[in-house]
Amino acid sequence: MRKLPVFRDRLKAFSAAVMDKTGIESGNKSNSIQLRLVILPHSVLIRLTRKLIQYPMFFRLRVPKKNTETYCGVHEFIATERTCILPWWMMNNLLLTEGEQVEVEIATLPKGTAVCIQPFEHKFAQTDITKEEYAFNI
Repeated sequence: MRKLPVFRDRLKAFSAAVMDKTGIESGNKSNSIQLRLVILPHSVLIRLTRKLIQYPMFFRLRVPKKNTETYCGVHEFIATERTCILPWWMMNNLLLTEGEQVEVEIATLPKGTAVCIQPFEHKFAQTDITKEEYAFNI
């Protein structure tokens, strides 16, 4: 028997550009980091705080008609009621158009057991610090 999620709702999805919330499009204007964050209504936060949930909060966004889904975090709880705001690239990945419904549910993701770090600069890899010292300092 499948365990029902603690929270599930259907919301109308809008892109951040249309809703003038371009801050969730990328983390830093000088690089191309794609944040996996959405903006949800305040009522979602109220409903979640009444339940026993794990932190940090992760959500599964699903479009059953198109058989697409993705996982994300939440940036803020300030969206208009019954709507959610997504980065445009996430809208594209989910094959969503403005105002189309998306199923939002709380998700539990497995904890990571390892991390692979790639330096941005070649100089970083040429230091005399050992692997153990890197691990200790992280």
